[in-house]
Amino acid sequence: MKKFVLLFASLIILANIFAQNKERAIGFRGGETFGFTYNYNPDESISIGAILKLSHNEIRFVILKENVMPVLLSHSDHLFFYNGLGVHAGFMRWEKYRSDEFHSVNYCAPLIGADFVVGLEYRFFKYPFSVGAEYKPYVDLFGEKFFSLRLFDFGGTIKYNF
Repeated sequence: MKKFVLLFASLIILANIFAQNKERAIGFRGGETFGFTYNYNPDESISIGAILKLSHNEIRFVILKENVMPVLLSHSDHLFFYNGLGVHAGFMRWEKYRSDEFHSVNYCAPLIGADFVVGLEYRFFKYPFSVGAEYKPYVDLFGEKFFSLRLFDFGGTIKYNF
């Protein structure tokens, strides 16, 4: 009986792991906004994404609403294009060296901003993984400068879909 229950539980777990309709994904994003990612896909064409960036001088939490659509269907049904908008909030720390003294002063300030994302993602339907490349420019308010436009945030993603 124990073997039967163990076999049944294993089959259910494997069916969930290798199912093609995945609603959630966790992973990593490389690039200027390097961090942990989470995606929730309530629909085939919509994804709600989150990025948590932790670095030595910054903590940033990004929320994005993305529109998702398959592309190049004549070649592959695994490639998806997405674009979207979002917001972020966090804290930034920086140093300023004083010219009249021989030491630096540390500053810390909250920051908020807006994000845009556009990218391509390849989903391996046989396995629960996906890889992608994206471009995510953003605008910071407050922080080290009152207004900062960051146009060169290119990144790669690897996600586990479940």
